[in-house]
Order: sequence, then structure tokens, then C-alpha cells
Amino acid sequence: MTTTQFPEWLQQMSEIAGGAAAEWPPVRIGTARTVTFTIATDAFFGDWTAGTFAMQAKASPGADTIIATFECETGTPAGGTTPVTIALPVAAQSTIPDPLDSGVGELFYDIIYTVGASDPVLVAAGRIPVLAGITE
Repeated sequence: MTTTQFPEWLQQMSEIAGGAAAEWPPVRIGTARTVTFTIATDAFFGDWTAGTFAMQAKASPGADTIIATFECETGTPAGGTTPVTIALPVAAQSTIPDPLDSGVGELFYDIIYTVGASDPVLVAAGRIPVLAGITE
């Protein structure tokens, strides 16, 4: 991995996405998308298993309407890292506008982490390219 100001897990996401620092891998309408990355043990949050991750996407940063809600699952910690799997099944894509119809080819996401009743902490945010489905 290249040396950047971004944490290693965000660099992993970046490499999966083809190099854009906070760009998520493209979502292709009609195709399920699953990405797993590892996040290092943190001085404050430990191994990240005491709370939950959540990921949502909107048409623009700060927009009120949530267009997609991703499934997030924290795996079993090992070797100082914890795997986090984020998925967008086809069933959860019904509110994503088809870029061929809408002209909108991107969404904006945030990933938050919450422990109990504490305030959510922003873990990452960025852009998700949206591709039209090949097969209708």
C-alpha cells in the first residue's frame, strides 16, 4: 500500500475501488455488492466489536433522503484487526435511481460506528459510482 494520511483500512477500500481515497467500489444496479475490509484495533474503540457499523447513501452530502441502506457485519478480531463486511443486496437497491434514467451516476455515503446509546462516530465518507445494470 502507498503511504498516505488515510488509515490502512481506508487505503484497502481505496485499492478495491481503484485508487480514489474515499471512493467506494461501484454499485451496479441489479447486482449485489459486498466488500470486506479490515480495521485495526483502536486505542478508544478497541477491536470494534462493542458497537455497530452503519452505512447509508444519499444523492448529495447533507441530503435528507436516504437512498440506500447497506448491511454491516463485524467479524471476529484476529491479529490486531477486525473484518467488517458491508453489503448492498439487490433487494435494497430499489430506491437507487438508474443512471440511464436519472442522469445521476453517483451517491455519497457515510459509515458510522455507534456504541450503545453514545453518539455515532463518523468512520468514513465518500462517493459511490452508480452504474446502470447490463441485464434488465
